[in-house]
Amino acid sequence: MDDAPAPAFSTIDGLLVGPLRWLLTILAVVFITATLAVGFYIINPSNIDAGASAAARKTLIFPLRALVVSLVAGLLAAIACWGRARVAAAGFVLVAVLATATTGFSIARMWPLAIEQNIAVSLISHFGMNKHASVLPSRVSRDVVYDRAADGTELALDVWPATTPTQNTRRPAFIRLHGGAWVHGAKSDLPNWNNWLNELGYVVFDVEYRMPPPVRWNEEIGDVKCALGWVVGNAEKYGIDASRISIMGYSAGANLAMLAAYSTDSAALPPSCAAPLVQIKSVVNLYGFSDLASAHENSLSPAYLRDALRRYVGGPVSEFPDRYKLLSPTAYISAKAPPTITFLGLSDRIIAREQAERLDQALQLAGVGHETYMLPGADHGFDENWGAMSTEFARQMVKRFLEKYG
Repeated sequence: MDDAPAPAFSTIDGLLVGPLRWLLTILAVVFITATLAVGFYIINPSNIDAGASAAARKTLIFPLRALVVSLVAGLLAAIACWGRARVAAAGFVLVAVLATATTGFSIARMWPLAIEQNIAVSLISHFGMNKHASVLPSRVSRDVVYDRAADGTELALDVWPATTPTQNTRRPAFIRLHGGAWVHGAKSDLPNWNNWLNELGYVVFDVEYRMPPPVRWNEEIGDVKCALGWVVGNAEKYGIDASRISIMGYSAGANLAMLAAYSTDSAALPPSCAAPLVQIKSVVNLYGFSDLASAHENSLSPAYLRDALRRYVGGPVSEFPDRYKLLSPTAYISAKAPPTITFLGLSDRIIAREQAERLDQALQLAGVGHETYMLPGADHGFDENWGAMSTEFARQMVKRFLEKYG
């Protein structure tokens, strides 16, 4: 008797499952390779210019990305099991496990620090994609000119008024400086900080300063000091207490903030306009550079940082050692320096931890009130995620610090 014909579905099964296995296997290899590369740069933060390193940074800042990868990998593992692609299924399971482990990397290390400092943090907020607002509130006075440079350039700042009622006739103020490696960035970047300071009762002046080209090594800090003088000169107009002006910056902006606070009376770094010297009440340093020569030589992303520094300063340390020293806040620290609070992520792939350690040591030797917090699992620009554990921690510690010194 002739063999019975094979059921039609088995032919279709063969046509679909065979290619599907290959496709899933190739996809699994791609997923595993990408996950291992990102994982490597999470464990060994460096080289911000590398694609996998940039992805690792975004994953640390926005951990929800890793959870999404884990869920997608789990779904693909189920499809691979259905298609009897066992190797692919195992690969996707590995990816899901690694991605899930990534989400716990910063939590497991950051949580004990929060408990130690009695800081309440939210896991729900941590996994949110809580980016900063892109539209500024209508109450902000935009592009208020504080000086006109010799070349005709108008230098401007944004005024963020306080939003809480007060019985005092004068409010404290904050000067805030954006980052961007001294060569890019804009005033009122990461504006949630300004809103938050407004809620604490501070008037915020978010300052624009000139950047290269041409080389601006003494003009950036000169513009900041010019803006400070303008704020003091307009204290009555904006209802602020000129004796309670603090300064805050992030990355390169933090370097300029510390420099302005510590080098107030330095003839080598004068204001870029006719402005009075301003004594700063306190400093908030978010992952800023304290020693530029050391940063040039020891950054974890040397190509990126050296290029920016040479455009800013004019060349390498070997060519302009005096400029690098003049632009290093640690060179000016004395007993007169204002209290300073510093935050640096231990997974920062641009700024080596020695930048915070050198600053901490100099402030300690000078007897200046200061606090330094190394944030486990936090990367450069960790506060891009406003709800991240590291950002929540920083906010609450800044609030305590300002209650004491601001």
